[in-house]
Amino acid sequence: MRYIFTILLFVFKISVNAQSFYAFKDTANFLYTYDGNQIKKMEDRAIKTYKFGTQFVAFVTQMDELKVSFGSSSRVLYNNMPTDYQIKRGLMIYTFNNNLYKYDGKKNDLLCINPQKYILQDSLIYFQDRIGAPRVYCDGVTYNLDQLAERDSKIGTNIIAYNSYAGQFKVFMNGKLKRLENYTVDNYSVATNLVVYTDRNGQFKIVYKRRSITAELIAPLSYQIINDMVIYEINGITKVFKDGNISQIEPYAIDDFKLFQNSFLASYYSRNNEYKVITEKGNTIELTRNNPTNVSSFDNVLCYKDVYGHLIKYENQDTKDISKEVVSNFEVFANLVVYSTGNNEIVFVNNDGKIFRKRLNWQKF
Repeated sequence: MRYIFTILLFVFKISVNAQSFYAFKDTANFLYTYDGNQIKKMEDRAIKTYKFGTQFVAFVTQMDELKVSFGSSSRVLYNNMPTDYQIKRGLMIYTFNNNLYKYDGKKNDLLCINPQKYILQDSLIYFQDRIGAPRVYCDGVTYNLDQLAERDSKIGTNIIAYNSYAGQFKVFMNGKLKRLENYTVDNYSVATNLVVYTDRNGQFKIVYKRRSITAELIAPLSYQIINDMVIYEINGITKVFKDGNISQIEPYAIDDFKLFQNSFLASYYSRNNEYKVITEKGNTIELTRNNPTNVSSFDNVLCYKDVYGHLIKYENQDTKDISKEVVSNFEVFANLVVYSTGNNEIVFVNNDGKIFRKRLNWQKF
């Protein structure tokens, strides 16, 4: 469980398409939601546990029912306590009696009986059936990847790469299976929509949108991969692959990058102590020359506190002060920024710039 404002306020949040949505649990374990305009109480009783995506909330009640949010109310998904349940954005899985179920916001279905393994990502569910054969559920369809268990596999947000039992390197993306090499590949990584690997000739390759690109004729000294971005060092310089293009970031090696889960951005300090962001377009923008604190990012939004304690937001090649006041704590999630002030207020900043403020009763929260 994550703590955002103080140890007294437990925060849980989701985003529903373009509409801002946020939820939090008070110290009495009651669940509340924010829908862009107001705060509502989800249940009349305390809840046991909860998890979130970007389209709905799932929680277990005191009666051991598994429920999901449905508009301003909730609906029962399963009448028994699940062994496990997970959510990524708009997709959910849960298990009961060694059976794997999925819920996509509309349909609640049995996916597999006695799976040996399962992994949930943003838009797909990877699992091995009872004999170990790899399967994937994506966009309402279950695909059989191979009839025999693979040698190894790596699961990205929307992509799967693996070495098959027959010794072939394959990738599943956009609902299709493609053979990349007729041999096994040892050094490979996956992210949101791409695969990075070094082939048997030592060439550095990137597979993006079903295209195989030879990025370098030799393997880089090091590389980092996050979502649709590959940052790597070669011949003493730092390059970035973004949206099918390769460009130079700096004419020297960068010691450390700040990578964010669920974000398409990365940040770093230059040799001149400039705090820069590698943007959604693959270019770099200087944010500040002061040391930012509590940096948080989601998708294409990045926020940090400046030297005055104000909350600065980067989005679409621009930065602006969105708090104009001292901020205690904050977090970016989907299209919403939430922060707390020293006045016991919780503040919601919607993607359109609209602000909703709520003074909290700290005897309750």
